[in-house]
Order: sequence, then structure tokens, then C-alpha cells
Amino acid sequence: MAAAPQDDRILLLHAPRLPLEDKKVDELSADLHDWAHANGLVMRLATDKLSSEVCQTTPLTLLPSPFPKNVFDEAVQIQNVRNFPNF
Repeated sequence: MAAAPQDDRILLLHAPRLPLEDKKVDELSADLHDWAHANGLVMRLATDKLSSEVCQTTPLTLLPSPFPKNVFDEAVQIQNVRNFPNF
């Protein structure tokens, strides 16, 4: 079987179509904040660094940032080299 041709386009088949409706953005944002608090992605307020009673969500992105496949492949190759033990 022949290998599939290399495709460097950004393929976001399962990503939501943009622009999103305001109602959908609000819904996703609320879900994101709930998830962040449930999973500990919070930080103390800058105005009250000694109290943990009130926290804010750490900076997060609502949608993934697309980037070229060839850049991703290069990062994977570098990581594979980096994972090799240095004896």
C-alpha cells in the first residue's frame, strides 16, 4: 500500500465553525471556567495574594490554536531525539 501524500494544510475537521454564535461562546466559556476550577487551574487574585478563598481562572484559550502540520512534525522529531537517554 502506498503512503498517503504529505499534506501540510491545517485540517480541523472536528473544530467548531467560526465565528461562533454569542450564546455558544458564553456556554463554552462557562463550561471552561467550571472545568478549570474543578481541575485546579486557578490562581489567587492579584489584589489578595494571601487568601485562597477567592480565586480566578488561569489564562486559557477557548479554542485550540491551529498551526502547520510540518511544524508539529518537527516538534515530534525533536522530542523523540530529546527522549533518547544521554549516557
